[in-house]
Amino acid sequence: MPDPHIYCRQQIVYAWAVGGSIFYYPENVGYEYFEYAMLEMHYDNPNEVAGVIDNSGLRMYYTDELRDETAEMLVAATETYFRTLFIPPGVEHALITGYCDLDLISDRIPETGVTAFASMLHAHTAAVSLRLRHVRDGVELKPIDNNPTYDFDYQQTIALDNVLILPGDKLLIECVFNTSNRDFMTYGGISSREEMCQGWLTIYPAVGSGFCASTQKQETFESFLNTASERGYWDGEMYDASTEDALNLYHEYTCANKNIMDLLFQINTPN
Repeated sequence: MPDPHIYCRQQIVYAWAVGGSIFYYPENVGYEYFEYAMLEMHYDNPNEVAGVIDNSGLRMYYTDELRDETAEMLVAATETYFRTLFIPPGVEHALITGYCDLDLISDRIPETGVTAFASMLHAHTAAVSLRLRHVRDGVELKPIDNNPTYDFDYQQTIALDNVLILPGDKLLIECVFNTSNRDFMTYGGISSREEMCQGWLTIYPAVGSGFCASTQKQETFESFLNTASERGYWDGEMYDASTEDALNLYHEYTCANKNIMDLLFQINTPN
């Protein structure tokens, strides 16, 4: 018998975050029965308040009447690494972009494409704006999702108007962070004081897609830190973005295009 923990790590069925409410699949869509399920919850109690009791839970409904379409989640994101999500204190507008190139799984997506019917944009407490962009054959289409006033305490899964995604399409998740009130470095991580930059799409039919992300190449990151160190902006622990030149160097790094980034795809195992 396979280890159920390994199996559960391969597929994400559903994601909920702070402020989320009930979400119903369309009547013709369901998630195919799975043998194992694992509920993973993240708690944050930075003030170490004692006696807090949690009654959170997740209720999922099933039917023995198979629906026409089988759904799955496709996540467009930046990798949650320090070299990609690297935000100095005192920066009012730090733009981080994650690239998802569906060319990497073009053999899995049918010529007729897949349909995205739900979206949830996700980041943490320094994020102020998120947008999921959609590009086809070099032409930018209407954004799939856009939240210019992102609030960590109000993260909703929204219904989409059946967005068609074709083989070879490109998805770009843009996250703007504001660390003007922070005096510490912000890196990628699961804590709410660390950051993420993700767009969660629920699609059908299930094709075995998964987690589609990008990260800065190690050599690009090392070159950036070496330059910043030589100019006195980086001391090994803190990046000083208080001058215009330091801020420009940082923005050049974070705005690097996909040609100097690693593109990753953690593919789901089909049911």
